[in-house]
Amino acid sequence: MNKNLVLVLLTAALTACGTDAPPSDQDGKAITPTTPVVAESPLDLDAIRRIPVQHRLRYQPFGTYAKVMVRSVTGRDNFHKTDPVLLFLHWRFNPLQAAHGRFIKLPSRDTAEHYGLEKPTAATEYTSLAMLRESPKFIRAIEVIRRKKFDEKVATEGHEDEAWGFWSRAATLANICGVSPESPDTQPPADEFAGVLPVLPPVSDPVSGEAYVFQSPRDIRRMGWGADRTDAVTTAMTGLADSFAANDADAFTGASEGLLAAILAMNPGRDPSWRSLDWIDREVTLNRLNPFSALRFIYFGVFFIALCALPLMGLKGSEGGTGRTIGRIAWATPILAAMAALAYHTWAIIERTEISGRAMIGNLYESFVFAAASGMLLALIFEFVWRRGWLTVSGAMVAMLALFSAQLDPEFMNPEVSKLQPVLINNSLIHIHVPTIMSSYAVLVLTVILGHVYLGLWLVRGTSREPQHRASLSRIATFMFWTIPPGVILLFAGIVLGGVWADASWGRFWGNDPKEVAAAVTFVVFVIVIHGRWAGWLRDVGTALGSLVGGVALWWTWWGSNVYQTGRHSYAGAGANIPWGPLLIPAVEMLFFAFIAVIWARRRQFYRDFPDADKATPPDGLMSITD
Repeated sequence: MNKNLVLVLLTAALTACGTDAPPSDQDGKAITPTTPVVAESPLDLDAIRRIPVQHRLRYQPFGTYAKVMVRSVTGRDNFHKTDPVLLFLHWRFNPLQAAHGRFIKLPSRDTAEHYGLEKPTAATEYTSLAMLRESPKFIRAIEVIRRKKFDEKVATEGHEDEAWGFWSRAATLANICGVSPESPDTQPPADEFAGVLPVLPPVSDPVSGEAYVFQSPRDIRRMGWGADRTDAVTTAMTGLADSFAANDADAFTGASEGLLAAILAMNPGRDPSWRSLDWIDREVTLNRLNPFSALRFIYFGVFFIALCALPLMGLKGSEGGTGRTIGRIAWATPILAAMAALAYHTWAIIERTEISGRAMIGNLYESFVFAAASGMLLALIFEFVWRRGWLTVSGAMVAMLALFSAQLDPEFMNPEVSKLQPVLINNSLIHIHVPTIMSSYAVLVLTVILGHVYLGLWLVRGTSREPQHRASLSRIATFMFWTIPPGVILLFAGIVLGGVWADASWGRFWGNDPKEVAAAVTFVVFVIVIHGRWAGWLRDVGTALGSLVGGVALWWTWWGSNVYQTGRHSYAGAGANIPWGPLLIPAVEMLFFAFIAVIWARRRQFYRDFPDADKATPPDGLMSITD
């Protein structure tokens, strides 16, 4: 890296410290969340991405580890649109710049003000390690919080939890740089290998019942390895640092390969949990493809194609005529697109499952990913039964919304592979219970979406006297209603299986756990809708309104009870800041419910005159509801 440029950047960063103004680059331009803080690099990072790192006792490629660390500090996967591997290396090999750069995401304004920290503004929501020296009140408060958490075993809450989360960000960056978070040095660390990077296996063989913990290059000289192993590691690390500073692509690749060879020569395979470098490479490929992120837009494409094809599905023409052929092609095209998307989705789930060595049942992120695939699969099954087009539209929408929800906040819903909580691995029943519950959620979300489709069309066509308009509404209502029973059956089975699992796990079938109660309430709501329809209390509009109420209950079961209530296996407290966006869902749904109820009351006279206008009829044949 150009030394003059480094000095200019460092001067700018030091000038910014201690002020409320955001830092500036060498041109005086304020650094914003859309401005890269690390220049584009000519280095080829592919070789270093596949270096195995042990993090939280799981072996993963350096590319995964770097992304996790960058997110832990900045709250983002691609901070300032910078490759996390490049940013991690920037921190690792330029510790002084890292200590004075604004990389650490600030806590909320109230918490920052409470502890005398720099307050986040529209210009910057980040601070630096150096800025912590200007906040002695915060440093003293952290000591108090640390004693409460670890010495006194006292629960913390509110500002304390958020302050501790902020301190964890600062400590993570300090560990990467090899400096103290309380007082980052004004000179680079004396040890050229300072900083945490757990890539080196211990000399001793694993001992049963004891953790086999990798160490960092800074520990190589006291680990007990022979001179040849020590020299190989130090040579590789020195080569990485020098080539990174000089932007020497060939030397950097060679040093990366040298470090990998040195690590493999230490025989990490002595650990039974180590599989092979091939598994590391598979995770590198999965990271590069990032399928669950890409599938959001793929499913949107399926949704758009299916929606545009709906008007053409109603073309019938003469037997064997052009119109009927166009109608069949219009029906088949989105089906094929959905099947291709689902095949890619299924491959990604299987690949992640094999890499992690466990089923995707561990957290809220994985529940959304699995439910997205379940929703698309079940929608396709219904589509082949009814052949109407709207099931493909709704299924693609379920998958799209679930995957967008999964990517809502990667810091809150961590997308990385992790080990399961002990309560989730004590028996095999959990591997049946969770997929069953997730499948029930997917089907019931499909019902809710069809309910919205029906009510949207009803607002436009609800008073139409045209038989084809009433028939189209009736068909949508039929699809909506007949997706409820499969969802309810799966939900009931999931609740029972969950009880059996709970009994095997902690000795009780039912304990009024928030998730158990929420699932039971959702089950009762949809059963009432079914009974009301069969008993004649509810007709099409009433069934659709019932699906809205069921949707709110389902929202609480899936989201609310997990993040706002603490239970044995909920995710409450999974992130420091719970996204507020999902709170709008029940509010909007109830407003929509009230709006539809008012419109329905104003249309009561029409339904007295045309009593069959709100009555479902079974679907038959290949015909679009747009007829």
